Parts: sequence; structure tokens; C-alpha cells
Amino acid sequence: MDLERLAVYALSGFLSAIVIDLDAYVKAKKENPSKEFDWQLAAVRWIKGIIAGALAGAGLQAAG
Repeated sequence: MDLERLAVYALSGFLSAIVIDLDAYVKAKKENPSKEFDWQLAAVRWIKGIIAGALAGAGLQAAG
């Protein structure tokens, strides 16, 4: 198993999750200016992005 490939895919999943989460937050903030950023929820989503990216790098595909 290529660890470099896993790392690249994991980083890609992490960055994708961050971009999507922050975009959703900005849109929600425009609708409700008093909305606070939920760091705990975001961290869980970012970890899921890392896992999904690493699994993709390992060659596993999601069933769909």
C-alpha cells in the first residue's frame, strides 16, 4: 500500500470537507448574522473527509 497516495487522498478529503463546511457556514451566516460556527460539528465532518479520502486512496469505492 502506498502511504504517500493515502496521505494525498486523505488531505484532499480533508480540504474538500473544509471548503464545503465553510461555504455552508457563510451562507447560513448571511441568513442569520447571529449564527455561531459549530467547531465540534465541523471537526467531525473534517475527520469524515479524511477517512473518505484515505479510503478512496486505498482503492475502496463507496457502494451506490
